[in-house]
Amino acid sequence: MLTTPSPKQLPRQVDPRKFAQQEVVLQGTLPLAELERLSALAAGDQAEITAELEFGVDDQRHRLLTGKVSAKLQLTCERCMEACDQHIEGELALGIVWDEEQAKQLPRRLDAWIAPEGVSDIYEVIEEEILLGIPMGVYHDHQCVDLAHYSVGGDDGADETAAPAAERRNNPFQVLEQLKGTPK
Repeated sequence: MLTTPSPKQLPRQVDPRKFAQQEVVLQGTLPLAELERLSALAAGDQAEITAELEFGVDDQRHRLLTGKVSAKLQLTCERCMEACDQHIEGELALGIVWDEEQAKQLPRRLDAWIAPEGVSDIYEVIEEEILLGIPMGVYHDHQCVDLAHYSVGGDDGADETAAPAAERRNNPFQVLEQLKGTPK
């Protein structure tokens, strides 16, 4: 089993089938600048992206890529629009296949990595896993925006009973209430 030292940068191009046969283990970092889609989402250029990858072959002779990816980066908070530190982790369980037909035959526990013959870009696989791990909404852990900005009616002196009255006027079931004969 081959192992690369941990603090080194991972190679971008790998031969997944050859690595699977040789049971290669890769550990290292990736520069954010090399991950185009992720760097477009990042609020800053500082990030710590690491991966621990294991290539191998299982008992059913499926070529595999398993491992963990981790990213500490800054994304934009959706409340205050400032940089927000995020820690994203993901686990890989990929079957290395030639085409869609082979992908359909993989066990449910494996996702397909359709890789052409020869070398493939491992950065794309890692970037995809990190992108899938980004939460739907990115927010600071603390209250970063004053709650007064979210109040209904605000401080403009509007009557607080105006909203419920408008809601009653625009109630789509109002006609049904009249037909039923029990107005509220």
